Amino acid sequence: MILERLLERLLELTKRLDEVVEEGYNLGDWRDQMMLLHALQLHSQIIIDIALRAAALLGYAPSSGYMAARVLREKGVLGEDDARLLRSIIGFRNIVVHEYTGVRLEIIDEILREKRYHLGLRLAEKIIDALRSRGVLDP
Repeated sequence: MILERLLERLLELTKRLDEVVEEGYNLGDWRDQMMLLHALQLHSQIIIDIALRAAALLGYAPSSGYMAARVLREKGVLGEDDARLLRSIIGFRNIVVHEYTGVRLEIIDEILREKRYHLGLRLAEKIIDALRSRGVLDP
């Protein structure tokens, strides 16, 4: 149930990001910049929350997203490439939240133009599908 709600929110956020990208945006405009940074931060956080919840459902209580990535890799939920992607998403979120003066707008622009946030959506779906296939239920 929790995972399904998180995935619904992630799907909605992905759809909204697609709409903004297709309509056009200007990262030089403060409003566009703040809106898109916040949307990407939320997008990343939802993926991290899904990973944390998945690790917990597998019987672990990771204290960080990085630990959740390691658990999901060790338990075969994620391959190494997917675990690396999850760690990258965590790092991105950490930069936006904690090292915001180091955010490089050209990287944000690449993420948006290339719709790389879809990689995170697919990763979240993969995690949830792996749990379902193992019969791990989310109350």
